[in-house]
Amino acid sequence: MQKFHFAAALSLFLLLSVAGCGGSSGGGGIFGGSDTTSGTTTAGSVTLAWDAPLTSEGMPLPSVAGYKVHYGTTPGYYGKVFDSGTRTSCTISGLAPGTYYFAVTCYDAAGNESSFSNEAVKSVQ
Repeated sequence: MQKFHFAAALSLFLLLSVAGCGGSSGGGGIFGGSDTTSGTTTAGSVTLAWDAPLTSEGMPLPSVAGYKVHYGTTPGYYGKVFDSGTRTSCTISGLAPGTYYFAVTCYDAAGNESSFSNEAVKSVQ
């Protein structure tokens, strides 16, 4: 998929919580999706939220059609993607214990995708 640059930067922040288990706090970053594997016990979930990119006048960018949360267990490599549509928050559940890395992109109606936001890190126990 072709990457493109939005007129305004995607300003993101991360709100992480681990439901139903212990977990350490995460770093600055992004948000979520679903990862379920047959035969794997659900260990936890991560809730993420971010700010929508704004124009210089402080209005939401009209070209943003939605957001994708990219995540995986290796920094900078996100093997899984969750499309949150137009929502600026989501929960990724069914996560096995481990450390997860998250980044968000936004896309336009044609499917052109922005570059990754800053990366967020969360440990699930």
